[in-house]
Amino acid sequence: IGVATKIVNLVQNRLSKIPGLFEQYIDIDQVAITILSKTKIELILSPQILKEFREVISRPKFGFSQDQIVNSFKQIISISTIVMPSNRINAIKDDPDDNMVLECAEAGKADYIVSGDDHLLNFKKYKDIKIVRTKFILDIV
Repeated sequence: IGVATKIVNLVQNRLSKIPGLFEQYIDIDQVAITILSKTKIELILSPQILKEFREVISRPKFGFSQDQIVNSFKQIISISTIVMPSNRINAIKDDPDDNMVLECAEAGKADYIVSGDDHLLNFKKYKDIKIVRTKFILDIV
């Protein structure tokens, strides 16, 4: 990729409701984090997305120690650009919380939103921002 590709990545709450799926996404996301830290891809997040990520990985059912949670959170922040969305978007009616991803992507002028969430994936595109799964991004880097 010649130009830095900006990505918004969100670990959705609903992934945690499907046994075994969250662990699979953690593994894929660990690979993605490694790639992000060594390429020109820019991870763009907002405080709202970071808050949700921390809440999800802090759930007792995942068994992460406090040190693991803190270290993962620090690692994500260290390779991310944090944006402060100013525009409110109400495009996703079925799950309004997902609009924070669109807001973040728009504020960060993202090329891609990377997600496993069907509400987002069903859009396929928001304005000029493509909405894809993690595997797609891993295939193009």
